[in-house]
Amino acid sequence: MILTVATLAEQRRRSDMEDRHSLEFWGSNKIDGLMFGGVYDGHGGSRVATVAAERLPILFRSALEKLDPKGAFRSAYRKLSKEIEWDDNGSGSCAAKFLVTNESI
Repeated sequence: MILTVATLAEQRRRSDMEDRHSLEFWGSNKIDGLMFGGVYDGHGGSRVATVAAERLPILFRSALEKLDPKGAFRSAYRKLSKEIEWDDNGSGSCAAKFLVTNESI
């Protein structure tokens, strides 16, 4: 099977691009042929969105070795929230994530 994937990010008139995205392909001991990705909408800067795009896939994959996908998402978000150095400037991120397997999205 051949899969073609593309991503696009537009800054438009904003002075800085605060959004990030990630897309990874891997297998696990439980599930082969995973595609994991997401969009991170930065709020008040890109710092939290950048950390989330880098760390959430790693934390999710680690949790998936022990948990089902729903539990792995919860575990990864909990751990990421503890890792982020929160400050008073109101920065943050909203994330829309997805997992595609041979069986489901």
